[in-house]
Order: sequence, then structure tokens, then C-alpha cells
Amino acid sequence: MEFWTHLTTVVPDLNILNDLGKKIYSASQEADYFWNLLCKINPNYQQALNIFGEYLKEIRNHEHLGNTYIEKAYNSMSAKKSVDEHVKTSDILFSDDTTVIHVSGNKESIGKILKTS
Repeated sequence: MEFWTHLTTVVPDLNILNDLGKKIYSASQEADYFWNLLCKINPNYQQALNIFGEYLKEIRNHEHLGNTYIEKAYNSMSAKKSVDEHVKTSDILFSDDTTVIHVSGNKESIGKILKTS
């Protein structure tokens, strides 16, 4: 906002615009750095993919790449549902010769053993 406000002044100071442009570029690089760190931790975090996609579309004005991330978020949601459905109906998972330990991942009860076979 500061950049655009200064740009609309009667006679913009190019040195100030240059400094503000450097700040914008630095913030953009920092966002990319932290995004890459997050992707190493969890590359299919649906909410983060949506937010980063919207950021790319609306802030960085890169609609194609933004839509790619939003589509990946949608696909990761579908993949999670299909994995959950597969687990529920899997004969291998619940066969007599397979050991299964179902551990809670909820914030309130993380690590609590819910079921075993």
C-alpha cells in the first residue's frame, strides 16, 4: 500500500519507490522461503495450499500458479477421503495375521491408543 500511495503523489521520489520495491521483493522471497519449509513438513496441507494459492493469485498476480495450488488442495482432500475409505474397507488391514494400532491424532487426545487388533 505504501508503494502505491507514494506512486500516486504528484512527483514520486524514485529512491523511495526503489526502497519500497526492495521491501516488497524481500517480503515475497521470505514468503517463498517459509512456504518451502512448510512443504517439507507437510506438502499436502489442504488449508495452506488454498491460502498460498489465493496469495499467488491475488497478491503476486500469478493466477495460473495460484489455481494450480488450489487444485492440488482439492485433490489432496479427495485423496484423503479415498485413503480413509480404503482403510475402512481393507481386508488386509483387519485380517487375523495383521497387527493394527489405531492412535489418536486429535489435539486433545494425541498419542492415545484408540484400538488394537
